[in-house]
Amino acid sequence: MPLEILLQIVGHMDPATRIGLAQASPIHFVNANFNIFVQDAQFQVQLQDTPPHTETDDTRPLLLWAIENNVGLPVLDQIITAYQHVNPGQWADSIWGPLARELPTPLWAAIRVARPDVVDLLLQRGANYGTRYCLMLRGRCNRQGYPHHQCLHPPAHPAPLEQCSDALEYAVRAVSTYLDHRDQRQAIVRRLVQAGARFELLDAGDNISALFRRATWHGLHDVLILMMDEILNLPSGDTRRARLAGALDEMLRRVACDLPRDGDHNMLLEYLVNRWAPTTYHIQQLYDNCQAEGRLHSMAAIRRARRALGLQR
Repeated sequence: MPLEILLQIVGHMDPATRIGLAQASPIHFVNANFNIFVQDAQFQVQLQDTPPHTETDDTRPLLLWAIENNVGLPVLDQIITAYQHVNPGQWADSIWGPLARELPTPLWAAIRVARPDVVDLLLQRGANYGTRYCLMLRGRCNRQGYPHHQCLHPPAHPAPLEQCSDALEYAVRAVSTYLDHRDQRQAIVRRLVQAGARFELLDAGDNISALFRRATWHGLHDVLILMMDEILNLPSGDTRRARLAGALDEMLRRVACDLPRDGDHNMLLEYLVNRWAPTTYHIQQLYDNCQAEGRLHSMAAIRRARRALGLQR
């Protein structure tokens, strides 16, 4: 069949059919002369030549559809290889050229549908967890709705605007926002942290950040402990260490008095006691607060940590 006719036929197929053909007959549809995945990558690059355009199902990158519809890793790997061949630049961040497009990044797509295996693959193949993307929310930058590496705020705005979310912030929020696949969503956060992503534990006023609170409420205590240890083990003159050390009192109070009863919560509570080593006076204050709210499990965790330090109750 002539290539021109084949391109026309494939161009009228939906994503499921195109991927199905590639899987069913790779000798015809994934070969050196014609490759469905290369054809899609070339199409994404060509869209940069005809701005502006409206994003539709027909223009959406095949990789995003495949991630969102649970296509397996071998096929995703083939698509990524084709994308890297055609556009070795920033395809992994949904940036196909100078024209900004209203598309989530592949990492965002994998986070939203809770696929830690895909997050692993994307990180291995060059996805940038620092790429920012945000839906249309008040207080974000002029580039919200488009993938970008740096936020752009109006110069005349009277107050600093919020940064758009990077992959880790979105992943932490997804654990608390979506009710499904909790284990997979927690695993995604851990994979991003293992890859080097970090979020701020404190806000600009040295108070506990919103992401710290979300992480404590939703079982990411091992992530918090790892991040706090990194900072508290910095040299004594480091500003980040001083800021965090000054907030340990409030962190301990919040964890002791505000969090639900579970073993992970006790692990985080004991860690904070061990790192802060509060005085008996402060411990008594915590006891009083916990007792007033019926949180005897928190008091027991504090006692265990104090005994491990050889300190008086």
